[in-house]
Amino acid sequence: MGSIIQLDRLRKTFPGGVTAVDDVSLEIEEGEYVTLLGPSGCGKTTVLRMVAGFESPNNGSIRLAGEDVTELPPYRRQVNMVFQDYALFPHMSVSQNVGYGLRIAGVPKSEIADQVRKALDLVELTSKADRRPNELSGGERQRVALSRAIIRQPKVLLLDEPLSALDANLRENMRVELRHLHQRLGLTFVMVTHDQTEALVMSDRVVVMEQGRVAQIGTPSDLYDHPASTYVASFIGVSNVLTGHVVKSHGEEITINYGAEHMTAVRNGHAYSDGDPVCMTIRPEKASLLANPKSAGKKANLLKGTVREVLFQGSIARASIDLASGDTFIVDLFLPNTSAQSDLPQHGSAVTVAVEPHNVNTFAAEGGS
Repeated sequence: MGSIIQLDRLRKTFPGGVTAVDDVSLEIEEGEYVTLLGPSGCGKTTVLRMVAGFESPNNGSIRLAGEDVTELPPYRRQVNMVFQDYALFPHMSVSQNVGYGLRIAGVPKSEIADQVRKALDLVELTSKADRRPNELSGGERQRVALSRAIIRQPKVLLLDEPLSALDANLRENMRVELRHLHQRLGLTFVMVTHDQTEALVMSDRVVVMEQGRVAQIGTPSDLYDHPASTYVASFIGVSNVLTGHVVKSHGEEITINYGAEHMTAVRNGHAYSDGDPVCMTIRPEKASLLANPKSAGKKANLLKGTVREVLFQGSIARASIDLASGDTFIVDLFLPNTSAQSDLPQHGSAVTVAVEPHNVNTFAAEGGS
């Protein structure tokens, strides 16, 4: 399979000089589920709207299945969009909403009825065909919007924050449903979200955006385990961020002066010189608490601190540790059963945080090379 979408150096500046998208290039393979992820104002929705044809780029080009569609209006692009608020017609039934696009296109009534039935079967809403949108749950309305979008068999389905209007439990169920729908249809899905969990659970690849630019593109596991910057490390999941200076470089590892401690870390492909300022990121689940520092591995980094608080979260407890450096360090403690709660460290107790060198990612800090 080849690229279905090719974005080449897209730029969009709105009146007043606000640049929403700045030099974005991206290729999406046919059949992929790709998510644009980032905070409000990072440009992700503007990129989606340019692919849909609702916004025009100031510079750059958009190709769909090899065709340059940069100047084409939305109705001439083989894409369809599911909007954040679903945009259903309240006076129409479910089947009328789903078949609306086909009626506008002049498809015969008998064919519309057959296609609507198949589209509703896909989202398991055939029994609700005669209902109005206000008679449906939030999840059912979302499935109606999906059904309406896929009935015209677009090459690409665009999803703008599709789950944001749902409550937490329903949102979790719909993540799975959307993923299964993507697998059944084999269509290319491009989704926008600010929710990192949605991006990690649902996507083949994630495009992390920062201030109108692409910060990193990769599989969910790549982004989580090998972030390209402290921004990505902090936005994808939770990371402890510490700063220090390089004092020694040896092979793929470097030694960093951190407060009164020396830490060993991986270089992440960066070239460091002695004295370079460096940021370190460490995932909470990649660290451990030791009652006895002598039980640590020979190469483990050891940081002394005091327990500030421990929050029970079901299968884990999240401990906040005040380090001697003044930083707060988060450690996730896994609980095999509820009785393990009694073994959790108490507020004010002295502990040692252990981190293996391969679990410390490094990035050049501001002012570094």
